[in-house]
Amino acid sequence: MSVQTPSRTLSVMLHQDNVGYAVIKGQRYHVATPKEREQGLGKGYIITLHEGRFPLHWKNVKYRESNIVNRQIEYNFTSKDTYYLEKDGLFWTVSSKGSILKHFKEHKRELNSFIKQNNLKFGKDERKESLIRLLEYAETL
Repeated sequence: MSVQTPSRTLSVMLHQDNVGYAVIKGQRYHVATPKEREQGLGKGYIITLHEGRFPLHWKNVKYRESNIVNRQIEYNFTSKDTYYLEKDGLFWTVSSKGSILKHFKEHKRELNSFIKQNNLKFGKDERKESLIRLLEYAETL
């Protein structure tokens, strides 16, 4: 994780072994514990997007790719978002409507109806907000 200080343009790398958590722009990042890693969360920094009966966690991993162009190295950065539903003591990767509904089989009809009524979308740009709204509703059932 890279953090930029308010008064400088200098970035600081936070080493996971030395930092339990960090709060950046109101969001709490924490390092996945050994127990969380065993249960499917993987290692790295995690953000809890929704707390409640069915917590939703988010991990954003950055990748650096290098290419040699005209005898110079060019770097490209890509990122991958992964969302995890915490249910029954385990972490489940969720990325689409179907992947989350399979964990709520007993309320699938009600959740599908909620998705349609609220025009929830699960594409890359809308996924985070739609997952949060759907879980908030699922907790009322």
